Amino acid sequence: MPSGLVVDAVTASSVSLSWGASTDDVGVVRYEVLRDGVLLGSTPLTSFVDTTVAAESTYSYVVRAVDAAGNSSSSSALSVTTLPAWLVFGDGFESGGLGLWNPVAGLEVQSDVVHSGEFAVRQTSSGTATYAYRDLPGGYGELWISGWVYVASRSTSVNLFGFRASTGASIVNVYVDSRGLLSLRNNAGGVTTYSKTVVPVGSWHRVVLHAVVNGSSSSLEVTFDGVVVPELTLTGQNLGTKPIARVQLGETSTGRTYDVIIDDLQVSTVPVG
Repeated sequence: MPSGLVVDAVTASSVSLSWGASTDDVGVVRYEVLRDGVLLGSTPLTSFVDTTVAAESTYSYVVRAVDAAGNSSSSSALSVTTLPAWLVFGDGFESGGLGLWNPVAGLEVQSDVVHSGEFAVRQTSSGTATYAYRDLPGGYGELWISGWVYVASRSTSVNLFGFRASTGASIVNVYVDSRGLLSLRNNAGGVTTYSKTVVPVGSWHRVVLHAVVNGSSSSLEVTFDGVVVPELTLTGQNLGTKPIARVQLGETSTGRTYDVIIDDLQVSTVPVG
């Protein structure tokens, strides 16, 4: 029986599945993927991408292993709901893990402090880096990223989230500076901008970063609890010309001390929050 059927990625138009290999005394020759009880396709691999889904739809997947003698054995069913068309990526961390992210360093999915649901991701450090990356399904010239942020404690600056190019180069990050102020780091242009907005300790707040990548005519905007932060509303920024292709969650620098929880992260092509 195929084991551990999981979703590796889900968008508005695709579902990526993987599972543990079956064992058989004759030998497994293929895996058949069924969606809602109908054969979708087969593969000799332990992964499959369904590109025939519709946005905001729920499907039930089963993987069936077939051996050389024609015997078969099926996995347990897995229910998957695709994203809305405007939502490029989202993670409420309700899987209890970070399977949608790669690589992952120093982050923990926990249930002690959450904004909604049962789980949220926590970055706690007294000097080590705590971060994760998520590759997006394409390159984007304009995106919004939003997340609910809970600062439990902090004695240094700490990054929240941001955007990177397909090369891995950082474009822009939103972070809390050493004074507790919401701030922006334009890494592509080498510019840091501070605001007067204090991120309180011990409560949930929604942070939204909007970036338009267009060379020296790029622009940035940050909202905090639904209110535009004026100091972080910037035009004429140079974010380079490489499109956004990767999300960064957390802090990649070492030597910092903080305890921050993030929940209900969304990356979208339309305004959020």
